[in-house]
Amino acid sequence: MKRKIKNDSLDYMGLISIKNNLLVIDNNEGGGKFSKQLLKPNLEDLINHKIEFSVFYEGYINRAANWVENKFKSQSY
Repeated sequence: MKRKIKNDSLDYMGLISIKNNLLVIDNNEGGGKFSKQLLKPNLEDLINHKIEFSVFYEGYINRAANWVENKFKSQSY
């Protein structure tokens, strides 16, 4: 599914499309591809008012810490 977001505050992002569990942003800066976060709690649950922000944020902080830890482990020789 592709959709162009028409919103002045988001126009600078470029073309945004969703392909399965992948968010794709195409723009002059190169854009990016982002996998859907399947671990709970996730952003989709927050947006759909299934969880409170504090619950989402705690999960986000834990995932970020794990990501940083794994990033440095993979760079170790």
